[in-house]
Amino acid sequence: MIDKNVIAGLTPSARRAYAAFMAAGGCVILSIAYIFASILFEEYQLDKRYEREGIHVGGVISSFRYVEVTGKGADRFTGYYPDVSFTTPDGPVTLKASAGTPFSEHQREELVGSQVGVVYLPDQPQRARVIQWTEHFSTSSWVVFLLCTAVSLFSFYCASVIWPRAAASPVSD
Repeated sequence: MIDKNVIAGLTPSARRAYAAFMAAGGCVILSIAYIFASILFEEYQLDKRYEREGIHVGGVISSFRYVEVTGKGADRFTGYYPDVSFTTPDGPVTLKASAGTPFSEHQREELVGSQVGVVYLPDQPQRARVIQWTEHFSTSSWVVFLLCTAVSLFSFYCASVIWPRAAASPVSD
């Protein structure tokens, strides 16, 4: 994986430069991993709050709205998404729900008027979640987080191998 003969042929300053570059790259990748870890932790905290404080109610798919997405992969995410209505003690709420990908015409015809489970926080009913459609962001994020961590650790390992060692001094009696 790392050819130590090639490394031995480099000057000490070149070895230091390569090692510093590898360490800097490892730091950048590790900071990306940190960003993903913080997103995962916030999502985990929100999930736990929904479990602890959430109020479960029945909702109805009242309609579908057309959402046009721009940018990369726009055709995959442009389409019809459901509006789910449910009632709280403060009155009715309509949630602009998302299910990951848009629904087809056939699915829309079948789903209008369907009952779905909804969980909401008492202080934020507009941020409710449809239970059946819960997609965990964390699945793909964990993979990215672990990949970034592994690459940064490998980068730090390479930097430690490349860094020039002090010449061993002879042992005197």
